[in-house]
Order: sequence, then C-alpha cells, then structure tokens
Amino acid sequence: MSTWGLLDKIHRSLIVPPAHIASNAKAFPVEASSAPSLLVVLQLHLYLHLFLSTPGPQWTRGSLAAFAMRLVNVETCRLEEFHGDTPSYAILSHTWGLDHEEISFQDMQQDEPSCRKAGDKLAGLCRQASTDGHSHVWIDTCCIDKSNSVELGEAINSMFRWYKESAICYVYLRDVSAHNGKVDLDQFRSSRWFTRGWTLQELLAPTKLRFYDHEWHPLGEKHELVGAIESITGIPYGILLGFDDLSNASVAQRMSWAARRITKRKEDSAYCLLGIFDVMLPMIYGEEEHAFIRLQEEIIKKTEDDSILAWGMSSGANNNGESQDTNINLFGNALATSPADFMHSGNIVVMENLGSAMEGLETARGCLPVRLRLREAETGQTFGFLNCRSKDHSDAVVGIPLFCISPGSASREYIRPAGSKAILRAPPSGADSAPRPIRIRASLPSNKAALSHRKYGFHVEQWSGLLKTDLSIVATHFEGEWSEERAVFGIVIDIRYDATRRAWLRIRQNTGVTSDFVVALEL
Repeated sequence: MSTWGLLDKIHRSLIVPPAHIASNAKAFPVEASSAPSLLVVLQLHLYLHLFLSTPGPQWTRGSLAAFAMRLVNVETCRLEEFHGDTPSYAILSHTWGLDHEEISFQDMQQDEPSCRKAGDKLAGLCRQASTDGHSHVWIDTCCIDKSNSVELGEAINSMFRWYKESAICYVYLRDVSAHNGKVDLDQFRSSRWFTRGWTLQELLAPTKLRFYDHEWHPLGEKHELVGAIESITGIPYGILLGFDDLSNASVAQRMSWAARRITKRKEDSAYCLLGIFDVMLPMIYGEEEHAFIRLQEEIIKKTEDDSILAWGMSSGANNNGESQDTNINLFGNALATSPADFMHSGNIVVMENLGSAMEGLETARGCLPVRLRLREAETGQTFGFLNCRSKDHSDAVVGIPLFCISPGSASREYIRPAGSKAILRAPPSGADSAPRPIRIRASLPSNKAALSHRKYGFHVEQWSGLLKTDLSIVATHFEGEWSEERAVFGIVIDIRYDATRRAWLRIRQNTGVTSDFVVALEL
C-alpha cells in the first residue's frame, strides 16, 4: 500500500475518539508476530487525529513537508513518489476539459502506461519536457488522488510552492493557435486560461514560464509577452517578472487580480489564493462562501495591511461618495464575501509609516476591533478612514461605510451596510483626525432571510380599561394595521434596511372639550 493509501486508511478511522483507540485495534488486522507494529500504527493514529483536527492557522509548511510528491516519469509514463530530494521537473498549467477528456490518478494505475493514450495534453507535456532535458513532469489531473481528502488538502496547500520550485512551467492554451510561428494576440487575450481562478498562482509562482498553443507550438515566454499579460490581468510587469516581490503588492491589489476569475466550486475562489497570500487552510468543501471569510481571517492574522477592508469600491469618478444610497442595509459584513468585491481596488496601496488601523485584526465575539478616523459625509453616512490610499492620488484615502448600531454605548459597535460603497476622499483633519477604537460586526446573521419582512408591533395592555375612559383612536399614520380586537398595532419592517419605524396615533376623549392629542410610537 502506498504512503497516501495508508494515510487515507488511517484518516478514515479518525472519527473514533482517542480515548477509544484500544477498542479500535481490530480495524487494523495484524499478525501475532508483528504485534509491536500495532503500537506504532495506533500512535500514528493518535498523532494524525490531533494533527488533522487542528485548526488551519497551526498548520505549518514544515509539518506538511513530510508528505510525498508524485511526478510522471517522461520515459516510462509511470507515476513515481518522492519524499524529499525531488528531481528537477517541468510543471503544466492548463484549463480542464470535460472529466472524460482528462487523465486521472486512477487511469495511471492501469497496466498500460496511460500517457501513451492520453491525447495531446499529457503526451505533449512529456515530449516537450524530454526535449528540454527534464526527466519528470507534474500535472494536476493525474498526480493527485482527488478521492483522498488528506492528499487533496495537502496538494492544494502546497500547489504554489510546487509551481515556484519547478524548473519551468508550460502553459497549454487549447483555445489558441499560432500563425506562422507567431501568437495571435486577440486569441491570446481571449483565452479561457486568463479567466480561471487556479491559473492566477500558476502565472505568478514559476520563475520560468512558456506558453504553447493547442498543438504544442511555442507562443513565447512570459517575459516576451509581459506587456500583453499586464494589460489582460492588471498585474504590474514588475510582479510578473519577479523584479518586485509579490508581498509588496497590497492585499487589495492581489485580491483585485482574482476579481474577474471564476472557479467551478465556490470554495476554490478562496483555496486558489492560498499561496498568493502565503497562508494555509484546511479544505472544507461544502462551506461555500465561508471559505473566503476564513481566508481573510488567516490573512489578517499575519498582516498589518488595512487594504483588506478596502473592498466595495466604485469605479472611476463615482468614488467620491457624494451619491451614496441613504437606504441603509442593516445586514453587513466587515469582510468581503468574494474576490469580486475587490474588482475596483487594483490601485489601492498601503500608506507607509502610518501603522495599521487593525489591532491584530482577530474577530472577538463576532466583531472586528479597529481604530479608525471617523467622519460623517454630506448624506449623513459615516465613513471610517483606513491607512491606505489611491496609488494615483496620494491625498485620496479609502473610507469604508459604517452605521452605528449602538448609539450612546461605550462599545461603539458598527456594521458595514451591504451595498454601500467605499469612497476615496481627503482624510479627516482637526478634531476628526484622531483614530477612535470601534468594533465592526464581522459576519452576517445566519438567519437573515427569516428576519427580513418580519412583523413587529405594539400591544396596548389595558385597552379595555382605556375604552371605559371614552378614549378612541380617530386617526393613525403608520405602515401596518390596527387590530382593535387584539389591541395590537402591527408594523411590517424589513430590518435589513429600516433603522427605525414610527407609528403616529391621534387620540380623542369622547366626553368633554379637551383637545385631541398625538402619541408617537417608535420601533
């Protein structure tokens, strides 16, 4: 059994609590003569239980380095497993076709070397690597056993490093054709490869990268096509060519590069960015958008880059905030819900020598503690100003929309209203320039759908007694209904948007000559 097979077998038994390991011994048939090895297996069982149930932030590259890497031998077309001392290898970047078009790990277990019947992709990869003097290649379709959740998680967390450590990365563009040995730039620009989430790190990580068309004709190396690539991706050429370190780009800038890219599964929009931000996460397929929240939480634990909050920017001239919608959405999230929220944040850079507004930026009791300069705009909307600005205008600082949900409270708790845009404006001055400690709600309520359009109201407890005093309601002004039988004023309120709702009641005493009076009820 391979190393991965053993690990997967052990992993599948991890639902058994450590306290009951002894009773689980029968799950590992062992000959009497090999009884001492059972203790080793059970100790490994306990170790893996503790390791695999540990939250992502405690994972380290060192702890994952013990896992093997599989490579395809270009001569034998067989998979080989390496536990360190990995030979020089070429790596492939491509977009997936239909499942039956791609060669899988299971296909490679067949007796006949599968790459001989795998079509142009793997066969061309092996042929080109052999021509360039490389004995091994890596391709994600067959070098990972995707049925093994342990291995898949390790591979995803290691992917950026594998591309970075490759001798060369071949980019196979199945929708591009070379014409007379030259690249068709229109075809190149519209290639599906530039729209996929996973190919972003495959563009950035390798030191050497070369493009090929669908027949494996060379199109050029990254440095030769850098102008076109920069215009397609929005990534500065210094980053593309490795002159400028990836970490020098702000979080907002790096997120913006992924804003228009798509992945087949929602979780992968986060997982494909792990290497770009040098963080690690356990894979939890089924969590959907929450994976991107977890990614940001890991990023903010190791950065003082305020620009992670600089999402939801308007495009162009609409960034001044003058036309903000005053209909406040009370559901909001301090963190973005997808890379698409950073679509217009590509020019946001960190302001040097100002420190960070974030206090370690770890959520506490569902809130994010920050120190921000606050100012109320002409619309009445409050904005909190970050320590990041527009690259093109040094005096234009990012302000994020906020709404106080605890007025008068010492905790100063805010939400960031969904749908409200961040702005670029001159930073506050004078009395408003001092940062204030506040808390921003970190996540959306889980029952937001159930809370919308809920009916609230007021009940008059002694209504029958009031009737005896000859009081009557002669007019009402509110959105709702009055039930005299139940003595209830029912008000329909969508708390996603309505901060307050009022009911006005005109009451008259039927006897005497006293004037009518008005009662205002506020919800």
